[in-house]
Amino acid sequence: MGRSGPRVIEQSRAKMTLAIAGSLAFVAVGVLLMDQPGGRYGPGSARAISLLCIAVFGVFALMGVGQLLRPARLVLDAAGLTYEGLWWQRSWAWRDVGEFVVERGARQKALRFSVDPSVASGSVWTGGGPRPMIGGGWRVGLDEVCKELNAARERWR
Repeated sequence: MGRSGPRVIEQSRAKMTLAIAGSLAFVAVGVLLMDQPGGRYGPGSARAISLLCIAVFGVFALMGVGQLLRPARLVLDAAGLTYEGLWWQRSWAWRDVGEFVVERGARQKALRFSVDPSVASGSVWTGGGPRPMIGGGWRVGLDEVCKELNAARERWR
């Protein structure tokens, strides 16, 4: 990452393709369940569950295709960090953010960082609030992204 230009980290298209395939697999299960007789919850329960499965995972698949066509990006430059997602963009000046850390949950990891309360706004889902979260799925591992963000923060703060 040079001082002259921004460093751009893109979401991995390969990982997104796998997520789309997983969603489509659940859509297929929903289609297969459509003609099954009623389950233990009464007549029509299998149909209701299959429609719910098709709808929910169909939306996930469509969102994945959108992210495949326009991957999320992290842009690091002297001005700060910018997250460019499918539907929104959010920027933070380096002076307003604290240390970036990788938080590990039961099955996933995410980047968390603190933001100066005077500039924090919105919800965690739109990158606002006092402790925004950035999920995984980048072309480089989340631990490497975290190191790059902390190095940029120290360099340009």
